[in-house]
Amino acid sequence: MRDTRDSRSTTQVVLLLAGGCAGALFIAVFSLLGAISPGYDPMREPFSALEFQPLGYLQQTNFIVFGLLQAAFAYAIRVELKGGKGDIAIPSFQLICAGAVVGDGFFIHDPAHLTFDLIAFNATMIVLCLFAWRFWDDRRWKGWPLYCVATVIGMIGCLTAFGIANQHGGFGGFFERLATALRTTWSIAFVGRLLYGGSLSLARG
Repeated sequence: MRDTRDSRSTTQVVLLLAGGCAGALFIAVFSLLGAISPGYDPMREPFSALEFQPLGYLQQTNFIVFGLLQAAFAYAIRVELKGGKGDIAIPSFQLICAGAVVGDGFFIHDPAHLTFDLIAFNATMIVLCLFAWRFWDDRRWKGWPLYCVATVIGMIGCLTAFGIANQHGGFGGFFERLATALRTTWSIAFVGRLLYGGSLSLARG
Protein backbone atom coordinates (compact mmCIF):
# COMPACT_ATOMS: atom_id res chain seq x y z
CA MET A 1 0.00 0.00 0.00
CA ARG A 2 1.34 3.42 -0.92
CA ASP A 3 2.04 5.68 2.05
CA THR A 4 -0.37 8.60 1.64
CA ARG A 5 1.99 10.83 3.59
CA ASP A 6 4.33 10.84 0.60
CA SER A 7 1.59 11.83 -1.86
CA ARG A 8 0.39 14.99 -0.08
CA SER A 9 1.74 18.40 -0.93
CA THR A 10 3.15 20.61 1.81
CA THR A 11 0.18 22.93 1.36
CA GLN A 12 -2.27 20.08 1.91
CA VAL A 13 -0.46 19.00 5.08
CA VAL A 14 -0.53 22.56 6.39
CA LEU A 15 -4.25 22.88 5.66
CA LEU A 16 -4.97 19.59 7.43
CA LEU A 17 -2.93 20.68 10.45
CA ALA A 18 -4.73 24.03 10.46
CA GLY A 19 -8.06 22.22 10.57
CA GLY A 20 -6.93 19.82 13.24
CA CYS A 21 -5.46 22.51 15.47
CA ALA A 22 -8.13 25.18 14.86
CA GLY A 23 -10.40 24.02 17.67
CA ALA A 24 -7.54 23.74 20.14
CA LEU A 25 -6.39 27.27 19.30
CA PHE A 26 -9.95 28.57 19.64
CA ILE A 27 -10.33 26.91 23.05
CA ALA A 28 -6.95 28.18 24.24
CA VAL A 29 -7.77 31.77 23.31
CA PHE A 30 -11.24 31.91 24.89
CA SER A 31 -9.90 30.14 27.99
CA LEU A 32 -7.19 32.77 28.37
CA LEU A 33 -9.64 35.61 27.79
CA GLY A 34 -12.03 34.08 30.33
CA ALA A 35 -9.27 33.88 32.90
CA ILE A 36 -8.34 37.56 32.59
CA SER A 37 -11.83 39.04 32.14
CA PRO A 38 -13.10 40.51 35.43
CA GLY A 39 -16.31 38.99 36.76
CA TYR A 40 -16.55 36.41 34.01
CA ASP A 41 -17.56 32.90 35.11
CA PRO A 42 -16.44 30.32 32.51
CA MET A 43 -18.45 27.54 34.17
CA ARG A 44 -21.74 29.40 33.89
CA GLU A 45 -21.35 31.82 31.00
CA PRO A 46 -20.95 30.87 27.31
CA PHE A 47 -17.72 31.83 25.60
CA SER A 48 -19.76 34.10 23.33
CA ALA A 49 -20.31 36.33 26.37
CA LEU A 50 -16.62 37.23 26.17
CA GLU A 51 -17.50 39.38 23.15
CA PHE A 52 -19.13 41.82 25.60
CA GLN A 53 -16.09 42.04 27.86
CA PRO A 54 -13.50 44.88 27.61
CA LEU A 55 -11.38 42.61 25.38
CA GLY A 56 -14.40 41.47 23.41
CA TYR A 57 -12.79 42.35 20.09
CA LEU A 58 -10.24 39.60 20.73
CA GLN A 59 -12.97 37.00 21.12
CA GLN A 60 -14.62 38.31 17.95
CA THR A 61 -11.27 37.88 16.19
CA ASN A 62 -11.00 34.42 17.72
CA PHE A 63 -14.32 33.42 16.14
CA ILE A 64 -13.34 34.83 12.75
CA VAL A 65 -9.90 33.16 12.69
CA PHE A 66 -11.45 29.87 13.81
CA GLY A 67 -14.00 30.09 11.02
CA LEU A 68 -11.36 30.84 8.39
CA LEU A 69 -9.28 27.89 9.54
CA GLN A 70 -12.37 25.71 9.35
CA ALA A 71 -12.94 26.92 5.78
CA ALA A 72 -9.37 25.91 4.93
CA PHE A 73 -10.11 22.54 6.51
CA ALA A 74 -13.17 22.16 4.28
CA TYR A 75 -10.95 22.60 1.24
CA ALA A 76 -8.41 20.11 2.60
CA ILE A 77 -11.15 17.54 3.20
CA ARG A 78 -12.42 18.04 -0.35
CA VAL A 79 -8.92 17.29 -1.65
CA GLU A 80 -8.71 14.14 0.49
CA LEU A 81 -12.09 12.83 -0.63
CA LYS A 82 -11.62 11.22 -4.01
CA GLY A 83 -15.13 10.22 -5.01
CA GLY A 84 -17.53 8.06 -3.05
CA LYS A 85 -20.08 8.78 -0.37
CA GLY A 86 -20.21 12.34 0.91
CA ASP A 87 -17.40 13.66 -1.28
CA ILE A 88 -19.37 16.85 -1.94
CA ALA A 89 -21.67 16.96 1.09
CA ILE A 90 -18.97 16.62 3.75
CA PRO A 91 -16.81 19.60 2.71
CA SER A 92 -19.95 21.60 1.89
CA PHE A 93 -21.37 21.27 5.40
CA GLN A 94 -17.91 21.88 6.83
CA LEU A 95 -17.83 25.14 4.86
CA ILE A 96 -21.32 26.06 6.14
CA CYS A 97 -20.06 25.53 9.68
CA ALA A 98 -17.03 27.72 8.94
CA GLY A 99 -19.19 30.53 7.58
CA ALA A 100 -21.47 30.41 10.62
CA VAL A 101 -18.49 30.64 12.98
CA VAL A 102 -17.25 33.71 11.11
CA GLY A 103 -20.76 35.12 11.47
CA ASP A 104 -20.51 34.64 15.24
CA GLY A 105 -17.53 36.96 15.18
CA PHE A 106 -19.29 39.73 13.30
CA PHE A 107 -22.77 39.47 14.81
CA ILE A 108 -22.49 39.45 18.59
CA HIS A 109 -26.12 40.22 19.45
CA ASP A 110 -29.09 37.84 19.38
CA PRO A 111 -31.00 36.68 17.45
CA ALA A 112 -28.34 36.74 14.70
CA HIS A 113 -25.61 35.35 16.94
CA LEU A 114 -27.81 32.53 18.23
CA THR A 115 -28.81 31.68 14.67
CA PHE A 116 -25.17 31.37 13.61
CA ASP A 117 -24.48 29.26 16.71
CA LEU A 118 -27.24 26.84 15.79
CA ILE A 119 -26.06 26.63 12.18
CA ALA A 120 -22.47 25.98 13.25
CA PHE A 121 -23.23 23.23 15.75
CA ASN A 122 -25.80 21.51 13.54
CA ALA A 123 -23.56 21.65 10.48
CA THR A 124 -20.64 20.13 12.35
CA MET A 125 -22.84 17.30 13.64
CA ILE A 126 -24.04 16.64 10.10
CA VAL A 127 -20.39 16.44 9.01
CA LEU A 128 -19.75 13.81 11.69
CA CYS A 129 -22.80 11.79 10.63
CA LEU A 130 -21.71 11.94 6.99
CA PHE A 131 -18.25 10.73 7.96
CA ALA A 132 -19.83 7.83 9.86
CA TRP A 133 -21.69 6.95 6.66
CA ARG A 134 -18.49 7.27 4.64
CA PHE A 135 -16.51 5.06 7.02
CA TRP A 136 -19.20 2.42 7.51
CA ASP A 137 -17.96 -0.06 4.88
CA ASP A 138 -14.30 0.99 4.94
CA ARG A 139 -12.26 -1.51 6.95
CA ARG A 140 -9.35 0.92 7.06
CA TRP A 141 -11.44 3.13 9.36
CA LYS A 142 -12.74 0.39 11.63
CA GLY A 143 -14.27 1.85 14.78
CA TRP A 144 -14.59 5.34 13.34
CA PRO A 145 -18.30 5.15 12.45
CA LEU A 146 -19.01 4.45 16.13
CA TYR A 147 -16.64 7.22 17.21
CA CYS A 148 -18.38 9.71 14.89
CA VAL A 149 -21.84 8.77 16.17
CA ALA A 150 -20.68 8.78 19.80
CA THR A 151 -19.26 12.28 19.34
CA VAL A 152 -22.57 13.49 17.90
CA ILE A 153 -24.53 11.95 20.78
CA GLY A 154 -22.12 13.49 23.26
CA MET A 155 -22.48 16.91 21.65
CA ILE A 156 -26.28 16.67 21.63
CA GLY A 157 -26.25 15.74 25.30
CA CYS A 158 -23.91 18.59 26.20
CA LEU A 159 -25.82 21.18 24.19
CA THR A 160 -29.12 20.04 25.72
CA ALA A 161 -27.60 20.35 29.17
CA PHE A 162 -26.23 23.76 28.16
CA GLY A 163 -29.70 24.99 27.24
CA ILE A 164 -31.26 23.69 30.45
CA ALA A 165 -28.45 25.07 32.61
CA ASN A 166 -28.71 28.49 30.97
CA GLN A 167 -32.38 28.72 31.88
CA HIS A 168 -31.74 27.79 35.52
CA GLY A 169 -28.47 29.60 36.18
CA GLY A 170 -26.45 26.36 36.12
CA PHE A 171 -23.15 25.37 34.59
CA GLY A 172 -24.05 26.20 31.02
CA GLY A 173 -20.57 27.37 30.14
CA PHE A 174 -19.09 24.05 31.21
CA PHE A 175 -21.39 22.04 28.96
CA GLU A 176 -20.82 24.31 25.96
CA ARG A 177 -17.08 23.96 26.42
CA LEU A 178 -17.39 20.20 26.74
CA ALA A 179 -19.34 20.01 23.45
CA THR A 180 -16.62 22.06 21.75
CA ALA A 181 -13.89 19.88 23.27
CA LEU A 182 -15.56 16.70 21.99
CA ARG A 183 -15.59 18.02 18.42
CA THR A 184 -12.03 19.33 18.72
CA THR A 185 -10.76 15.99 20.02
CA TRP A 186 -12.38 14.26 17.05
CA SER A 187 -10.72 16.68 14.61
CA ILE A 188 -7.28 16.18 16.13
CA ALA A 189 -7.66 12.39 16.06
CA PHE A 190 -8.96 12.49 12.49
CA VAL A 191 -6.14 14.64 11.16
CA GLY A 192 -3.60 12.56 13.07
CA ARG A 193 -5.02 9.42 11.47
CA LEU A 194 -4.73 10.98 8.01
CA LEU A 195 -1.20 12.25 8.49
CA TYR A 196 0.03 8.92 9.81
CA GLY A 197 -1.01 6.86 6.83
CA GLY A 198 -4.80 7.20 6.71
CA SER A 199 -6.61 7.73 3.43
CA LEU A 200 -10.09 8.85 2.41
CA SER A 201 -9.71 7.62 -1.14
CA LEU A 202 -12.01 4.81 -2.23
CA ALA A 203 -11.01 1.46 -0.77
CA ARG A 204 -10.05 -1.21 -3.30
CA GLY A 205 -11.14 -4.78 -2.94
